[in-house]
Amino acid sequence: MYSQSASPYRYAIQPGDVLRIDFATELSGNRDITVQPDGWISPPHIPAFQASRLTLEELEDKLENAYAKVLRFSDLTLDLVSSHPLYIYVGGEVTLNGRLPYQEGTTVRQAILQAGGTRKGAALKKAFVIRDTGKDIPAYLVFDFNNLDPAPYHDLYLQPKDIVIVPKTGISKFSHFIDSYINEILPFSRSVNANYYSEDLKR
Repeated sequence: MYSQSASPYRYAIQPGDVLRIDFATELSGNRDITVQPDGWISPPHIPAFQASRLTLEELEDKLENAYAKVLRFSDLTLDLVSSHPLYIYVGGEVTLNGRLPYQEGTTVRQAILQAGGTRKGAALKKAFVIRDTGKDIPAYLVFDFNNLDPAPYHDLYLQPKDIVIVPKTGISKFSHFIDSYINEILPFSRSVNANYYSEDLKR
């Protein structure tokens, strides 16, 4: 059972984002920098470094610490100028399989409703979310929607790239389900191991 009073998600910088550094003192004016495909940025006057997956607040602190070594006053502000569209994915026994635009505050239940609700034969007690953790194996969260409190704070807030899956009744076909569907839409990896998931879901 999940309980949360507010969405915990904070935007993480990703390749292709355009960031604006506004220097308060010595380096007047704004400087726009683009996050490269490998996640690195090259700010003026300091060495390049990895920025992908940092929040704006974390990157701002890192920039101030770096500029403190070359400037007398390193105060600056960092803004996100533009970013790629963010999506979540809903599949399995729902009316409309596919991706949905990510909106902060969207819960698992809301995402399923946006996908048209569930079909007959959906295994609601074994619905689950696959979440990109930045590691080789993503995290997964299993839900029993038959027993889930309807209050929003007992639902799970989704994050960009989350995949919500409502499997068919009969988990014996789960390995085939992984191969035929999940690996085709995973935005972060095609290395999902069916055995890794199925042991817990068979309980």
